[in-house]
Amino acid sequence: MLGALSSRCRALRIEPPGRSDRIVGAARASFERSFCTRTVERLEPDRVELLERLIDEASETGLLAELKTDPGQLGLETLLREITKLNLVRALNIPAGLFEDVSPRVVEAWRQRATRSYRSDLLASPQLVRVTLVAALCWSRRAEITDALVDLLLGLVHKINTHADRRVERELIADLRRVRGKDQILFRVAEVAVDRPDDTIRSAVYPVVDERTLRDLVREARAEERVFNDRVRTVLRSSYSTYYRRMLPALLSALTFRSNNTAYRPVRDAIELLKRYASTTGKSRYYEATDTVPLDGVVPKSWRPAVIDDRDRVERIPYEL
Repeated sequence: MLGALSSRCRALRIEPPGRSDRIVGAARASFERSFCTRTVERLEPDRVELLERLIDEASETGLLAELKTDPGQLGLETLLREITKLNLVRALNIPAGLFEDVSPRVVEAWRQRATRSYRSDLLASPQLVRVTLVAALCWSRRAEITDALVDLLLGLVHKINTHADRRVERELIADLRRVRGKDQILFRVAEVAVDRPDDTIRSAVYPVVDERTLRDLVREARAEERVFNDRVRTVLRSSYSTYYRRMLPALLSALTFRSNNTAYRPVRDAIELLKRYASTTGKSRYYEATDTVPLDGVVPKSWRPAVIDDRDRVERIPYEL
């Protein structure tokens, strides 16, 4: 800051003031007092008491310590822990507009200062300062945890899908090796394609593997693709229903989904349906006939047979997936 003051004076062609460090220090202290006073005045007395209590109860496992940590390794337990953390921060009811007229750089500086402060540092600070520090930390982390929660959700969904794909691929590869001669045929076709890339398929490949055999392989591969997709859905459903489904009620209660685009209205309506059934036990296998269950724009065509049974009932678990 002193360097900026000197540069400004040179640019204006004026003599720098004497003891500029004291002037800058006094200005900084004045701003800090004003900033802290304004921040605490915007908080209800019971909010101030809650923030003070956070400091008094600070420990290595308390909320204040949790707010200083990143989510950690991707997984269901991490997701649930971040949801709990977000709900605890929201319970503090810190006003959304607490720092609306303050530069984000100023708020970030106080948030970083709070992150570096130990409990003893906070207790040694004046009340206005320590309350402002904790308020800045909680206010900033509320948005950051929400962003991290969405990232964790996307990562977890990707992880579930990848796990299912790999598991089914291993099963099908093992099955492929049990089919006599198929891998040898494919090897011979690949070898001819590499050795004679300029020849036509009819002149190069058909003498090695006849057309009928290749057509049979194509038909079998297409059938296996359907089997693969069906098997992936089965594996997804199994892992989701027995383990990952625990995240759904907590997730729906922690996040609010909005969109101004009418094209996404079916998805929003589907989420509202999931919220209504969040507390319903898994014994209710299907949605009620009186429920409006959005399908178009929500359920891909390839999933329809898994979601809707032969009596046109919509099954909850595959619909959630």
